[in-house]
Amino acid sequence: MTKKRQETHSFEREDEIIGRDDDKAALLKLVLESQSEENVYIIPIVGFGGLGKTALVLLVYNDEMVKSHFELTMFVCVSNVFDVKLIVANIIKSVTNQAPDQNLEMDQLQKQLRDKIDGKKYLLILDDIWNEDPEQWSRLKKLLMGGTNGSRIIVTTRSLKVAKITNKCESHVLKLKGLSDDDAWSLFKKIAFEQRYVDSTNSTFVEVGKQILKRCGGVPLVIKTIASTLSLKETENEWHSFKEYELAKISQIEGDILHTLEL
Repeated sequence: MTKKRQETHSFEREDEIIGRDDDKAALLKLVLESQSEENVYIIPIVGFGGLGKTALVLLVYNDEMVKSHFELTMFVCVSNVFDVKLIVANIIKSVTNQAPDQNLEMDQLQKQLRDKIDGKKYLLILDDIWNEDPEQWSRLKKLLMGGTNGSRIIVTTRSLKVAKITNKCESHVLKLKGLSDDDAWSLFKKIAFEQRYVDSTNSTFVEVGKQILKRCGGVPLVIKTIASTLSLKETENEWHSFKEYELAKISQIEGDILHTLEL
């Protein structure tokens, strides 16, 4: 069985994203300033689940400089199934705000797509790509190369192999890392103490909170999940109990931690 990831969308509140200012600046530079021999340049963002790849992309996607720089901006959630026909239909839908006729053949869809994007400077986000088959990627890429100079495609993926397939120039692959200790604590504190059940100045809660935070590895989704759980626990004993018993069950292996938290 494969679990389908919850579908992403193109909106994110900037004030809810902590610790990604440097990554945003680096991505903006690649999107707005980097030069390429190809009209359409592909920027992969790679990192394991929960690091906030989509959130970072949306910071840039919704930036006013970016909006004014491109004639078209499009966002498509790809996820587990890399179906070229479906992706093309969803790109068209992102441009027109209307789904194309489901009875259209691939040839008709590709003509619609090229009619919408060819000759325009566009930004396309392809979020959460898992496909590691170069041939499949090549089929899609051929349909997207008609944009004018300065067009960009941002790809988010958990797989370094996907990143290398989409862009062989490693210097233009943005590898996302966990949050710094200070940023991780800011995020944790913002959520864990938001219910006002516990006092963020109480040294006992702060000490236990920081011990718990060490287990989160700087991963924003893990921090949010655990901090949200703690925000409903009112006593020191409950926080200690969570640290000693529930937290001990969580594996710190990158691929396992999110699955464990889901359970």
